[in-house]
Amino acid sequence: MAKPSKAVHLPSAAIRGDLLVLSLPDAKTPVVWQFDLSSVKASALEVNTDGADSFALRLKTPRGEVHDIAVYASRDQAVDVLAIVHRAMTSSLPITSSGANDTSSGSRHLPLAVAAVVLLVGLIWAFSALSPAPKTVPDFIQSTQPAAGSNMKSGVPQSADDILGGGAN
Repeated sequence: MAKPSKAVHLPSAAIRGDLLVLSLPDAKTPVVWQFDLSSVKASALEVNTDGADSFALRLKTPRGEVHDIAVYASRDQAVDVLAIVHRAMTSSLPITSSGANDTSSGSRHLPLAVAAVVLLVGLIWAFSALSPAPKTVPDFIQSTQPAAGSNMKSGVPQSADDILGGGAN
């Protein structure tokens, strides 16, 4: 008869709503543990020595309460579980004061939108400053001097027929 293969059970940690859920099948006494994150403002997970061959993963509350979560045969195993819990807690979405996951991203994009508008206005201003100013008076009107050989006198009223050469002289 074939020997059944021994399944490898690895510790895991996950955030589910307001709960931190730990599965610790490799502890001396395997355990699935959950903790309500909304009930405390601060707490600490730590690894303590319980003897020469026992290392306990513990939860400490600000009130001084200590809760044993799991005991491991080696310090490395307990520290590995501590790292797994840390990754689970830092990779989850932020929790709002109401306890719901914060999925709004509008406030995070506001500075980017303001910067984009300022940049756009700056570019428009820069391009308008670089382009030459349009002339307000056309070239053919700018000349105020009479054409050579004309009989126009400045400041003296004259007949249009005399100026245009259509008069009967």
